Amino acid sequence: VERIICATDGTGGSGSKKQQDQEQPSQTGKEGPAWGFVAIAEMTKNAGGGYRKIGYAGAPVRDSSQASTADWIGAKEASVLTAEASAMYWAITWLAHHWPHTKAEILYDSKYAASGATGECNWDSEEDMLQILKLAIDYHSDRQKMNKGISGLDWKHTHSHTGNPWNETADGIASNAAKGRLNFRAPSGTQEWTKLIKRSAETGTRGIDWAWARSSEH
Repeated sequence: VERIICATDGTGGSGSKKQQDQEQPSQTGKEGPAWGFVAIAEMTKNAGGGYRKIGYAGAPVRDSSQASTADWIGAKEASVLTAEASAMYWAITWLAHHWPHTKAEILYDSKYAASGATGECNWDSEEDMLQILKLAIDYHSDRQKMNKGISGLDWKHTHSHTGNPWNETADGIASNAAKGRLNFRAPSGTQEWTKLIKRSAETGTRGIDWAWARSSEH
């Protein structure tokens, strides 16, 4: 595998059209905001080249009213912003566990969400979630160093609904999650994600059950 591309996306639910390049996405749809990501492996020439889908996941956004659920990661409100951020969080944490030794790229269409993740701006309304997302990015970096992987995480922007196959796939996953068509199961272990990530980084153990991240064979 040459690199892993994780295309991430969030949706406000059916009936809403995102404006991905606006300053701050905030629309919500009647089915509720949801997130999705798809992981694509770019194969080496020796392996025949080309691309292969190796996993995907998606679920509705959990807001503060659902703080007791296993997959709540700090969002105060369910919105397109927190949907985009959720997709990034889960994709990056998945990368940290499965591919810490491989070059990775986050393919996104929300500039505002990515700007917060990379430290270019702050989300005043979602500071807690932003800190958890940044912690996941640091965790990914630590896992790379621990496994002598390629340092860093590449970020690449694409405009939404312009035919990019990976972005369109992630959008479809998020839309299906909003409709309740995906059977997402949060990784088992604990509801305190920040403690879990820190402990796993310190001990070098997986710490999370990722069996729910479906492969292309399922």
